[in-house]
Amino acid sequence: MLKEVKRVLIIGSGTMGEQIALQILKNNYTVYLYDNSKDNLFTCKSKIEQNTTLEQSEKLFITENLTEISDKVDLVIETVTENLKVKKELFRKLNTLFPKEVIFVTNTSDLLPSWMAKDSGREEYFCAYHFHAPMYGADIVDIMPHSKTSIDTIKSLKIFTKRIKLIPLVLKKENPGYIYNTILNSIMDSSIKLVIKGVAEIEDVDRAWMGNTGMKIGPFGMLDLIGIDTAMNVSIIKAKKNILSYIGAAFFKKFVKNGKLGIKTGEGFYKYPNPKYQDENFLRDAKSYLKN
Repeated sequence: MLKEVKRVLIIGSGTMGEQIALQILKNNYTVYLYDNSKDNLFTCKSKIEQNTTLEQSEKLFITENLTEISDKVDLVIETVTENLKVKKELFRKLNTLFPKEVIFVTNTSDLLPSWMAKDSGREEYFCAYHFHAPMYGADIVDIMPHSKTSIDTIKSLKIFTKRIKLIPLVLKKENPGYIYNTILNSIMDSSIKLVIKGVAEIEDVDRAWMGNTGMKIGPFGMLDLIGIDTAMNVSIIKAKKNILSYIGAAFFKKFVKNGKLGIKTGEGFYKYPNPKYQDENFLRDAKSYLKN
């Protein structure tokens, strides 16, 4: 049966949880936000309220008790850390709390929905539903079903995606990284390789990309937005089949160990809230340029 989505629960109040909540609220839907960290939850709420109208923010509810809202939502969007074990455990817990007709989706960057579908306890109402970061510059949402996802679930998500003014792309089959991320991963791997081999500095890799494509952000700036910890976890998963991903994971680990996860911690490859790549003179600040 085709389900109309009216109220949404977002699990996780990090960068993606915040941006997804904003997009949904700005299109007049009710949003419940849950996180196991009270501090993160209230920080996220404050940021959202700064970027919404009073009417929109009144539709945002934060909760530390999922049982209280188990009968109030139609869609649950998971945005927790990119760790399969963590996600599987979460979906097993959610399955005990929410009615079987509630749609569960994962915002995973690189994992497959079939790996978590049984844990959700509702294989026909489960799939990957992937928003891109930063959302204020990306209008695409990937819908990646697994073999048992129902047609009605896909249709419900397509309708909802359009109603929050985004563009749904439905994949014909499962693929790690969806469409854009599959392309992006190749660029990221090449960028990391250039730095590790000592060919170029991080900032110059971004300058090369930005200067030639006209984009306002480069590969390492993108990694800061995605989260260096997320990138590391994805690399660890991919390392089983790709030695370059193993090298990439080791590269990211140094930053993660020092708490430099990107924009969400205020520092990654760049310092925030005013990263160098946003400076109007960034392209002309290359060391090689200044020497001449």
